[in-house]
Amino acid sequence: MAFGPLWQLAGLTRYLRGERRAVTLLALLIPAGVALQLAAPQLLRRFVDSTLHHGSSAALTGIALWYLASAAGQMAVVVGGDAVAVRLAWRGTDRLRAELVDRCLRRPARFYQEHPPGELVERIDGDVTRLAGVMSALVLEVLAHLALVLGVLVALFLFDWRIGLVFAPFALATVVLLHRLAGRSLPLVTARQRSAADLLGFLEERLAGAEELRVNGATAHTLGALELRLADLGGRARAAARVSVRWPATVQALSALSVVLALAVSVWLHSAGRLSTGTAFATLSYALLLRRPLLTLSTRFHDLEQAVVSAGRVAELLGAPGDPGTPARARSAPLPDGPLGVGLT
Repeated sequence: MAFGPLWQLAGLTRYLRGERRAVTLLALLIPAGVALQLAAPQLLRRFVDSTLHHGSSAALTGIALWYLASAAGQMAVVVGGDAVAVRLAWRGTDRLRAELVDRCLRRPARFYQEHPPGELVERIDGDVTRLAGVMSALVLEVLAHLALVLGVLVALFLFDWRIGLVFAPFALATVVLLHRLAGRSLPLVTARQRSAADLLGFLEERLAGAEELRVNGATAHTLGALELRLADLGGRARAAARVSVRWPATVQALSALSVVLALAVSVWLHSAGRLSTGTAFATLSYALLLRRPLLTLSTRFHDLEQAVVSAGRVAELLGAPGDPGTPARARSAPLPDGPLGVGLT
C-alpha cells in the first residue's frame, strides 16, 4: 500500500499529548481483542473433537465456559475500546479546532478575501471531523486487523500447509488491491473535498448577500453559478466513489471464493483422515474470521484516505502566513492610561 501519504497523519499525535493513559489503554485493548478472536476457533476445535471422542462432561463444560468467557471478553474489549476511542477523539479534535480558530483570527484581511467563511467552516469543522477517527483508534485498528490476518494465516498453516496455501495468495492479493486503492483514490478525494469547500463558500457568501442579489436582479445568475458548482461536485464525488467502491467489492468476491476453496480442501483432507472434524470446523471459522479484517481494511482505507486529504488541508490552513502587524502578544497587551490618540504612520 502507498503508506507515504499516511505519514501526513503523524503530525496529529501532538494533539493527543496528555492522553498517554487513554492511548496506552487502547494499545492494550486492541491486541487483547485480536488474541481473543484467534482463541475462539481453537476452543471450538477442542470442543468438537472432545465431543466426537466421547470426552467427559467436565471437560466439555470447561471448554464451553472458556468459549463463553472469550466471547464476553471480546464484547468487553469492543465496548471499552469504543468508549476510550470516542473520548480521545473529542479531546484531540477540540484542541485542533481551537488552534485553527486561533490561527484564523490572526490572519490579515487578504486571507479572508481568498478563503470565504463557508470554506473555513468546512475546514475547521468538516475536515477536523474526518480526522476524529484517526485521533481515536483508526490507525491502531488497521494495525490490529493486519495482525489478525497474520495470526489467522499462521494458525491455518499450523493446521495444514495446504490450507494455508489457499489463503496466503488471497491475503497478498488484498494487500496489492489496497495499494492500488490508496494510490488512485487520494487525488480524486482531494478534488472532491476542494469542490465541496468551494460550494460551501459560494453558498455562505450568496446567502449573506441575498437581499443585494435580489435587488440587483442577480438571482438567475446566482442559481446558474450554483448549478455549475453542484454539477462539478457531483462529478468529482462519483469519480471518487467509483474507485473507492470497486476494490471492496473485488475483495468480497475473492473472500467468498477463498472460503469455498478452504471448505473443499478441508473436506478432502478430512476424507483422507488427515484432518479431524474439529479442525475442519476451526478452519471454516478461521476462513470466515479472515474475511472480516480484510473487508474491514478495504473499507477503512476509505476513511484513511479522507483523513489524509483532510490532514493536508488542515496543514495548509495552519501553515498559512499570518499578519506580521498583529502578533499574538498584541491581543493581550494592556492599554495605556488616559485617552487614546490617533495618528498616521
